[in-house]
Amino acid sequence: MNTYLFAVLVLLIHTVFADEYPYKSTFYGCPDECSTQESPKCSHGLPSNNFFVALHPRYFKSKPYKYCDNYYVGMTIDAKASGEYKLVRAKVVDQCGTCAETQVDLSQTAFEHLAKKSTGVINMIYVIL
Repeated sequence: MNTYLFAVLVLLIHTVFADEYPYKSTFYGCPDECSTQESPKCSHGLPSNNFFVALHPRYFKSKPYKYCDNYYVGMTIDAKASGEYKLVRAKVVDQCGTCAETQVDLSQTAFEHLAKKSTGVINMIYVIL
């Protein structure tokens, strides 16, 4: 519970800067792109709930990869994100091959928690715990 309170506090602080430095989230993986999740960079595999995320390659410069198996906690700040929830927690499992420096790839399951797939890209703020 304390981890969630800390994450919410950090996200609220980041909200102050979100208009100037927005982060983007897209999605990848099954059922549309299953091959992209077959060999994740982190060796512990995908979580059973299918809530996972791929980060920019700068987080995976040298082994051991310190962000593997940590959690991404993100909050949407986008009006077009019409999902049931505004906050999502996903396990870091991979690096994103084509992401911009301020972008992450959520699993389709995690993305659809926040927005419809047809939205494509949403603005987020996040913290890695």
